[in-house]
Amino acid sequence: MTKTFLIVSIFLLFSIIAKSQNENIKGDYYIKLIDVHDLFNGMPKDLKEKMNKIISNPNYEKEYSDSEKKGIQYYMFLSQNNLLDNPRFKLKVDGEKIINVFTTNKEFVKIKTKIENFDKYEEHIVINFEGIKKSEGFFGEPIYYADKINSVEKVLGESDWKK
Repeated sequence: MTKTFLIVSIFLLFSIIAKSQNENIKGDYYIKLIDVHDLFNGMPKDLKEKMNKIISNPNYEKEYSDSEKKGIQYYMFLSQNNLLDNPRFKLKVDGEKIINVFTTNKEFVKIKTKIENFDKYEEHIVINFEGIKKSEGFFGEPIYYADKINSVEKVLGESDWKK
C-alpha cells in the first residue's frame, strides 16, 4: 500500500513540475517570406543523410565557416529534439519579439484552416498556445514547442510580415 502511494505521489509531483514549465503565450502570426528557419523543413531523406554524415565527423567545426556551423548546430538541435518534420510558425509577441513555434501536425491543423485564403493586408491572426521554451534560438529568435494551441482567431488589420 505504501509503495503504491509513493509511486502515485512521485508521478503526480513530476506531472505538476512538467506542467508548471508550460507557458501560455499569445501573439500575432508573423510572415517572413525568406527565412533561414525553413532551411530544413521538408528536407529530403538524402539531404538528411548528408547532414548526419557532416555532424558525425568530429572535425566538422574546422571545415566550415561560422555561419555554416550555426546552421549545422540548428539542424542538430532540431534532430535531437525530434522537430525536423514538425510544422513551424512564427509569432510576434509583446509587439516586437519574434519567436519560432513548433507543434504537432494535429495542432497545426487549427492554424492551417485559418491561414488558407487569408489576406495579410486586411487581416491578421492571433494565436494563443500552451508550450515550453526549448532554446534561445540560433538566429536571434527563440524556439518554443506548442503542446496545445488554445485559440486561433482572424481579426481585421494588416499582418506584420517581412521579405
